[in-house]
Amino acid sequence: MDAILDWYVKDRVILHRPVGVLSLEMVQQNNDHIIEMLGKGSPPIHILADARLITKLPTNLLKMSQSTSFFKHPALGWVVIVTTNSTINFLGNMLPQINALQHYRVLSEFDKGITFLKEQDSTVDWTSINQQLFEE
Repeated sequence: MDAILDWYVKDRVILHRPVGVLSLEMVQQNNDHIIEMLGKGSPPIHILADARLITKLPTNLLKMSQSTSFFKHPALGWVVIVTTNSTINFLGNMLPQINALQHYRVLSEFDKGITFLKEQDSTVDWTSINQQLFEE
């Protein structure tokens, strides 16, 4: 599967699915792209990050925190991380604490992430999902 960083629901929900080794430079590039999307969408904008295909990520929490400034963007709604990897789960739970992020969940299944977001924000039009993201 290819990496994805695009609108899952236009202007409301970002889908981020990194694949393989995630370098600090890639984290910074993704951060910049997410900030750009947050600036163009309609708040609150939620992020659904499917991290199940990451094989390695940076372990320096300070540098990761500095490279994920999107957590402080005023348009950001909920951030939902989908992972079954215990290391990613641990790091994924540390970054929001460092950045004082309150609207954050780590779940083990993609469908549970969508269900959770639907429960949190009834204003998102879930009938307009970008199905092209999953076409290979």
